[in-house]
Amino acid sequence: MKNILKEKSIDFAAAILEYSDTLKEKKMFEVSNQLIRSASSIGANIYESEYAESQNDLLHKLKISEK
Repeated sequence: MKNILKEKSIDFAAAILEYSDTLKEKKMFEVSNQLIRSASSIGANIYESEYAESQNDLLHKLKISEK
């Protein structure tokens, strides 16, 4: 079964990685690094939600990725 959230989060992280190169060219290293960490954490939380222990745990992990 396809996980649309997972696919979109990977696409989003890839787009952010490309954009971060532009920020680095403008010497905005701290912003670039924070943006990469934020973008990749969305996918990490979605991935983690696939192994939730309960329905409440699943919802909790998805809500974290939503922030």
